[in-house]
Amino acid sequence: MNKLLFLFLIFFSSINSFGQSLSYEEVALKFYAENILSKNGDDNIFYDGKIIPIDSNYQQMAEELINYFYGCKYDPRGENNESISLNKEEFEDALNMVKNYNFKPFTTNNEVKVPEPIIMKKKLKWKKYIGGIRIYRLWRSERPIKFNLSIQPVVHFKNYYFVCILIDKNDFEYGNWFFIKLTKEQNVVDWCSVSWIQ
Repeated sequence: MNKLLFLFLIFFSSINSFGQSLSYEEVALKFYAENILSKNGDDNIFYDGKIIPIDSNYQQMAEELINYFYGCKYDPRGENNESISLNKEEFEDALNMVKNYNFKPFTTNNEVKVPEPIIMKKKLKWKKYIGGIRIYRLWRSERPIKFNLSIQPVVHFKNYYFVCILIDKNDFEYGNWFFIKLTKEQNVVDWCSVSWIQ
Protein backbone atom coordinates (compact mmCIF):
# COMPACT_ATOMS: atom_id res chain seq x y z
CA MET A 1 0.00 0.00 0.00
CA ASN A 2 2.82 2.42 0.87
CA LYS A 3 4.57 1.70 -2.44
CA LEU A 4 1.37 2.41 -4.35
CA LEU A 5 0.87 5.70 -2.51
CA PHE A 6 4.53 6.62 -3.11
CA LEU A 7 4.23 5.95 -6.88
CA PHE A 8 0.98 7.90 -7.00
CA LEU A 9 2.64 10.94 -5.39
CA ILE A 10 5.65 10.78 -7.72
CA PHE A 11 3.40 10.54 -10.78
CA PHE A 12 1.29 13.58 -9.85
CA SER A 13 4.27 15.68 -8.77
CA SER A 14 5.95 15.07 -12.15
CA ILE A 15 2.75 16.08 -13.99
CA ASN A 16 2.49 19.21 -11.85
CA SER A 17 6.09 20.22 -12.56
CA PHE A 18 5.49 19.95 -16.32
CA GLY A 19 2.42 22.18 -16.05
CA GLN A 20 4.30 24.99 -14.30
CA SER A 21 5.97 26.90 -17.09
CA LEU A 22 7.28 30.41 -16.77
CA SER A 23 5.44 33.30 -18.38
CA TYR A 24 7.14 35.45 -21.03
CA GLU A 25 7.23 38.29 -18.51
CA GLU A 26 9.03 36.10 -15.96
CA VAL A 27 11.59 34.90 -18.52
CA ALA A 28 12.23 38.53 -19.58
CA LEU A 29 12.63 39.63 -15.94
CA LYS A 30 15.05 36.79 -15.23
CA PHE A 31 17.07 37.74 -18.33
CA TYR A 32 17.13 41.38 -17.20
CA ALA A 33 18.29 40.44 -13.68
CA GLU A 34 21.01 38.05 -14.85
CA ASN A 35 22.35 39.77 -17.96
CA ILE A 36 21.63 43.49 -17.71
CA LEU A 37 21.14 44.50 -14.07
CA SER A 38 24.18 42.61 -12.80
CA LYS A 39 26.39 44.82 -15.02
CA ASN A 40 24.82 48.16 -14.02
CA GLY A 41 26.28 49.04 -10.61
CA ASP A 42 24.82 48.91 -7.14
CA ASP A 43 21.53 50.80 -7.36
CA ASN A 44 18.56 49.35 -5.47
CA ILE A 45 15.70 48.14 -7.68
CA PHE A 46 12.39 47.32 -6.02
CA TYR A 47 9.53 45.32 -7.53
CA ASP A 48 6.17 44.21 -6.20
CA GLY A 49 6.00 41.14 -8.48
CA LYS A 50 2.88 42.34 -10.30
CA ILE A 51 2.38 42.72 -14.05
CA ILE A 52 0.56 45.89 -15.10
CA PRO A 53 -3.08 44.81 -15.59
CA ILE A 54 -4.48 44.53 -19.11
CA ASP A 55 -7.15 47.14 -19.74
CA SER A 56 -8.95 48.83 -22.63
CA ASN A 57 -5.71 50.60 -23.65
CA TYR A 58 -3.93 47.32 -24.53
CA GLN A 59 -3.97 48.03 -28.29
CA GLN A 60 -2.33 51.44 -27.78
CA MET A 61 0.18 50.05 -25.25
CA ALA A 62 1.11 47.22 -27.65
CA GLU A 63 1.58 49.61 -30.59
CA GLU A 64 3.80 51.88 -28.47
CA LEU A 65 5.88 48.96 -27.19
CA ILE A 66 6.58 47.67 -30.71
CA ASN A 67 7.26 51.19 -32.03
CA TYR A 68 9.69 51.84 -29.16
CA PHE A 69 11.48 48.52 -29.71
CA TYR A 70 11.96 49.08 -33.44
CA GLY A 71 12.76 52.75 -32.86
CA CYS A 72 15.42 51.74 -30.34
CA LYS A 73 16.94 49.28 -32.81
CA TYR A 74 16.95 51.95 -35.54
CA ASP A 75 18.30 54.81 -33.38
CA PRO A 76 22.10 54.64 -32.93
CA ARG A 77 21.72 55.97 -29.36
CA GLY A 78 19.79 52.89 -28.20
CA GLU A 79 21.75 50.58 -25.92
CA ASN A 80 22.47 47.13 -27.42
CA ASN A 81 21.22 48.04 -30.87
CA GLU A 82 24.36 46.84 -32.61
CA SER A 83 23.45 43.14 -32.51
CA ILE A 84 20.43 43.54 -34.77
CA SER A 85 20.18 47.08 -36.08
CA LEU A 86 17.64 48.18 -38.67
CA ASN A 87 17.94 50.32 -41.74
CA LYS A 88 15.38 53.03 -42.51
CA GLU A 89 13.21 50.83 -44.80
CA GLU A 90 12.97 48.01 -42.24
CA PHE A 91 12.07 50.51 -39.53
CA GLU A 92 9.34 52.14 -41.65
CA ASP A 93 7.95 48.72 -42.68
CA ALA A 94 7.65 47.71 -39.03
CA LEU A 95 5.86 50.96 -38.14
CA ASN A 96 3.41 50.50 -41.04
CA MET A 97 2.66 46.92 -40.00
CA VAL A 98 1.93 48.02 -36.44
CA LYS A 99 -0.71 50.53 -37.59
CA ASN A 100 -2.88 47.80 -39.10
CA TYR A 101 -2.13 45.02 -36.61
CA ASN A 102 -4.82 43.82 -34.20
CA PHE A 103 -3.06 43.02 -30.92
CA LYS A 104 -4.82 40.48 -28.70
CA PRO A 105 -3.92 40.19 -25.03
CA PHE A 106 -3.12 36.71 -23.74
CA THR A 107 -1.22 37.17 -20.48
CA THR A 108 -2.34 34.53 -18.01
CA ASN A 109 -0.24 35.51 -15.00
CA ASN A 110 -0.75 38.60 -12.89
CA GLU A 111 2.41 38.09 -10.88
CA VAL A 112 5.95 36.83 -11.44
CA LYS A 113 8.67 35.54 -9.16
CA VAL A 114 11.18 38.28 -8.31
CA PRO A 115 14.77 37.16 -9.04
CA GLU A 116 17.82 38.44 -7.20
CA PRO A 117 19.33 41.06 -7.08
CA ILE A 118 15.92 42.77 -7.51
CA ILE A 119 14.39 43.48 -4.10
CA MET A 120 10.83 42.26 -3.50
CA LYS A 121 8.61 44.90 -1.90
CA LYS A 122 4.85 44.47 -1.50
CA LYS A 123 4.14 48.18 -1.87
CA LEU A 124 6.40 50.37 -3.99
CA LYS A 125 7.20 53.83 -2.62
CA TRP A 126 7.10 56.89 -4.86
CA LYS A 127 8.05 60.39 -3.83
CA LYS A 128 7.83 63.89 -5.20
CA TYR A 129 10.63 64.98 -7.54
CA ILE A 130 12.88 67.59 -5.91
CA GLY A 131 15.72 67.55 -8.46
CA GLY A 132 18.86 69.61 -8.41
CA ILE A 133 22.41 68.59 -9.29
CA ARG A 134 23.84 69.37 -5.84
CA ILE A 135 21.18 67.37 -4.03
CA TYR A 136 21.70 64.47 -6.45
CA ARG A 137 25.48 64.39 -5.96
CA LEU A 138 25.23 64.62 -2.17
CA TRP A 139 22.57 61.90 -1.98
CA ARG A 140 24.36 59.68 -4.49
CA SER A 141 27.57 59.79 -2.48
CA GLU A 142 25.76 58.65 0.68
CA ARG A 143 23.25 56.04 -0.50
CA PRO A 144 22.41 54.01 -3.57
CA ILE A 145 19.63 55.42 -5.73
CA LYS A 146 16.27 53.69 -5.45
CA PHE A 147 14.39 52.59 -8.54
CA ASN A 148 11.02 50.96 -8.98
CA LEU A 149 10.42 48.30 -11.60
CA SER A 150 7.21 47.54 -13.47
CA ILE A 151 6.42 45.14 -16.30
CA GLN A 152 3.93 45.64 -19.11
CA PRO A 153 1.96 42.62 -20.36
CA VAL A 154 3.59 40.59 -23.13
CA VAL A 155 2.82 41.56 -26.74
CA HIS A 156 2.78 39.09 -29.66
CA PHE A 157 3.92 40.49 -33.03
CA LYS A 158 5.38 38.82 -36.14
CA ASN A 159 5.99 35.43 -34.48
CA TYR A 160 7.83 37.03 -31.56
CA TYR A 161 6.90 38.07 -28.05
CA PHE A 162 7.91 41.45 -26.63
CA VAL A 163 8.09 42.47 -22.98
CA CYS A 164 8.80 45.98 -21.70
CA ILE A 165 10.48 46.38 -18.31
CA LEU A 166 10.24 49.92 -16.94
CA ILE A 167 12.86 51.09 -14.43
CA ASP A 168 11.99 54.48 -12.97
CA LYS A 169 13.77 56.42 -10.24
CA ASN A 170 11.31 56.54 -7.36
CA ASP A 171 10.80 60.29 -7.82
CA PHE A 172 10.42 60.03 -11.64
CA GLU A 173 13.54 62.12 -12.31
CA TYR A 174 14.83 59.65 -14.91
CA GLY A 175 14.74 56.00 -15.86
CA ASN A 176 15.30 53.28 -18.44
CA TRP A 177 12.92 51.18 -20.49
CA PHE A 178 14.14 47.73 -21.54
CA PHE A 179 12.49 45.98 -24.49
CA ILE A 180 13.10 42.24 -24.61
CA LYS A 181 12.25 40.11 -27.66
CA LEU A 182 11.57 36.39 -27.19
CA THR A 183 10.71 33.41 -29.37
CA LYS A 184 7.68 31.20 -28.85
CA GLU A 185 10.00 28.80 -27.01
CA GLN A 186 10.85 31.64 -24.58
CA ASN A 187 14.41 32.20 -25.78
CA VAL A 188 15.63 35.80 -25.66
CA VAL A 189 16.84 36.73 -29.15
CA ASP A 190 17.33 40.49 -28.78
CA TRP A 191 16.90 43.41 -26.44
CA CYS A 192 17.29 47.16 -26.48
CA SER A 193 16.95 49.99 -23.97
CA VAL A 194 16.23 53.69 -24.05
CA SER A 195 16.73 56.23 -21.29
CA TRP A 196 14.52 59.15 -20.36
CA ILE A 197 14.98 62.17 -18.12
CA GLN A 198 12.72 65.02 -16.98
